[in-house]
Amino acid sequence: MNKLKIGSLRTNLILICLIFQLFNRIGTLEEGINVFSFSSLWDSKNDTSSESSSESQYSEFCQIIKDFGYPCEIHSVMTKDGYKLTLFRIPDSHYYKLRKSVSDVPKKQPILLQHGLLGSSITWVINNKDQSLAYILADHGYDVWLMNSRGNCYSCEHDTLNSESKEYWDFTFEDMAKYDLPAAVDYIINVTGFPTVSYVGYSQGTMIFFISNLLYPDLADKVPIAFLLGPVANVSGIQNGFLRVLSGYGAGNMLQFLGFQRFSPSPTLFRWLIVDFCTQCETCCLSIIESIVGPHHASFNRSRMPFISSHEPGGTSTKNMIHYTQLINQKQFQSYDYGEVDNVNHYNSTKPIVFNLSKLSPKLKLYIYSGSKDTLSNPVDVASLVGQLPKESVKKWKIIKDFAHIDFVWSIAAHNVIYDDILYNLDDHLNFSQ
Repeated sequence: MNKLKIGSLRTNLILICLIFQLFNRIGTLEEGINVFSFSSLWDSKNDTSSESSSESQYSEFCQIIKDFGYPCEIHSVMTKDGYKLTLFRIPDSHYYKLRKSVSDVPKKQPILLQHGLLGSSITWVINNKDQSLAYILADHGYDVWLMNSRGNCYSCEHDTLNSESKEYWDFTFEDMAKYDLPAAVDYIINVTGFPTVSYVGYSQGTMIFFISNLLYPDLADKVPIAFLLGPVANVSGIQNGFLRVLSGYGAGNMLQFLGFQRFSPSPTLFRWLIVDFCTQCETCCLSIIESIVGPHHASFNRSRMPFISSHEPGGTSTKNMIHYTQLINQKQFQSYDYGEVDNVNHYNSTKPIVFNLSKLSPKLKLYIYSGSKDTLSNPVDVASLVGQLPKESVKKWKIIKDFAHIDFVWSIAAHNVIYDDILYNLDDHLNFSQ
């Protein structure tokens, strides 16, 4: 076995993909099936009920935030199509209050942070408090809301559907734009009493924002300002090896055909396996993760790798991954392609809808941040994207030298080169005195 050599990176990536799905299938095997029993891998104290497990997971996330001295709230949001989303909220900051007298502390503006593909709310609290955007915003007086899109480890429930059913996983990022983002925004406005919400989107979070605004032009009145990190739309120039393998070999379609609806492993089992692996070999662990999300180039705190690997990936649907491969192969930003016959049923056309970014509301204020070494949000693709946006909307486009896709949320340098800029422009927009 030691002499076995896997010749190409593409083969390695496909194997990783298939192993992920195997872990997912193993993690959901019913006890009555006569196959490998992995029950010993689970914590003996783990409650097998979905509701109890979810509550424990939510509490675990909030404890991460509380350990840094911040309050944390758990909010459940129901979408119009029945998906239950979990939003975490950092409503206050002790450090902010220290800089203000009690009578001088204003009611804070809400801001929603949307993670990327295969991510979760953990994206925004990966580093220490002076390096993670969620904490930085809270320390500057903002009411921080952390989104979890449908199908990730914190938003895996539905009003009527079982999360193990095929029907539950029948979604892509377009559904997140159609249902998840509008539901979250309306909920935040209702809870806080503020008429508007600011937005930070990373990677897939930028796609969700674009599509949602195209579907609902009046969303620009509720979310008038957005900061877009590693923006994605047309991905024809993508250099990310993992997604190119999926698109080139049709691996996503193959997995869906074999019955794998959920893309990524059972979170609990994967964490048990990967945390120990990452503790023993941080470099090996980083190599595996980077094969999926792309390499990092900016400064990175390697000591955080066991923490990251114990919470990522957050998960999504196989259909969502297939949607990405379609964008790569068809070289345009479009709806899911069901094939000519089924497209007629969905779109009244043999072809999927192409999203026209020039139709976005000119009222939007967009601040765009891209990296010169980003293999997923390719510089050429970003230039094409920015060129399609209404000129009145693009308030700033900053290209960050030597930044790769993951650096927007992992790099300890992101505070100085991105987050401070976000604060400055956000304060300026809201006329919010620190």
